[in-house]
Amino acid sequence: RGVPVVQVPTTLLGMFDSAIGGKTGVDTRAGKNLVGAFHHPRLVLIDPELIDTLPRIQRIAGLAEAIKTAAGLDADLLEWLEQHAERLVDGETEAVEWAVARVVSHKAAIVSADPREDSRRAILNFGHTVGHALELLGGYEILHGEAVAAGMRVEARLGEDLGVTEPGTADRLGGVLDACGLDRRLERDRSAQQLWKALARDKKARGGEIRCVLLRRIGEVARDPGDEYTFELPDASGREWLEAALAATGDEEPV
Repeated sequence: RGVPVVQVPTTLLGMFDSAIGGKTGVDTRAGKNLVGAFHHPRLVLIDPELIDTLPRIQRIAGLAEAIKTAAGLDADLLEWLEQHAERLVDGETEAVEWAVARVVSHKAAIVSADPREDSRRAILNFGHTVGHALELLGGYEILHGEAVAAGMRVEARLGEDLGVTEPGTADRLGGVLDACGLDRRLERDRSAQQLWKALARDKKARGGEIRCVLLRRIGEVARDPGDEYTFELPDASGREWLEAALAATGDEEPV
């Protein structure tokens, strides 16, 4: 507590996301990141050449956080990721370096403006409400990036079904995830009932409300009628919407 820390991320997911922002959460059997604090590093040192030391699955999982950032904040970045997915999966240093610099610039700006996630920083939780539930159900044996990828597929489809997200967004996002090697098995393996119970235990739930980040379109997160960056999923109809979203992602064919 109070000790200055320097972060040197050695995974692609760490470079894109977890090394930036000061969250020091610990996973428990009760839920994801429920124990922890904010303690910001004095310095973050990123060396993209470390990506050469990673197995392919770790590179693939890390790309989920780059796609998440693009989906909520940067349509041009998503287009770039579409065009350079193969280079990133292969760990090409030049491509990784460019992507990390772009993604980190977004996260650093948001964290600087909202260091304790009181408002706009919630944008960075797109895909994480469902993703954290999947991690909990899987006993934290699945990679975080894989769970977030599944969460983005479901939450994008959920947003379309609720009339919040621009039609076609889920298909395009799914195509980028497919191109980066992030498959659809996780969201297909869980029922709406299982997910709903796990969602209620998420740290983003408030007073029993399950809240979720939804896109307006690629590059823009939607805001609810109260001008918040998350939407409440009402218990009565939320399970039905979730079931429909799961069914839709399961029926899609990889692009």
